[in-house]
Amino acid sequence: MSTKLKIKVTKNVLKQSMFCGLLDSGKITENCAIAIAVRDVFPKASVNHTAIVYQVGDYNNDIPSIKSLLPYEAMHFISLFDKSSPQERVFMPELEFEVEVPDSVIDAINIDDIKKCATLELVN
Repeated sequence: MSTKLKIKVTKNVLKQSMFCGLLDSGKITENCAIAIAVRDVFPKASVNHTAIVYQVGDYNNDIPSIKSLLPYEAMHFISLFDKSSPQERVFMPELEFEVEVPDSVIDAINIDDIKKCATLELVN
């Protein structure tokens, strides 16, 4: 079973992620746009070019990661984001898309956190 979740990459998220993957004041930032959009509720989540990867439980345990595949529009967004300069990233259009999140991931969080989050929305 799974739960459908809408993810919103807002202008605020684009601003927060503008230096993703670039040298910024002596440190490399790794919090790219889609990752920032989900991390308020899923703090251990990471994003690659095809999926959101959730780490449920303690990182020290050998718990397998659980994934939500990204739709085409999100994969295309990541490709454009990665090719853009920090200044261009801020002016990219906002993005909304839906993913199926396995219930085992939803069960590991407080569902009320999603209801309070500006970048995530439960889809009925």
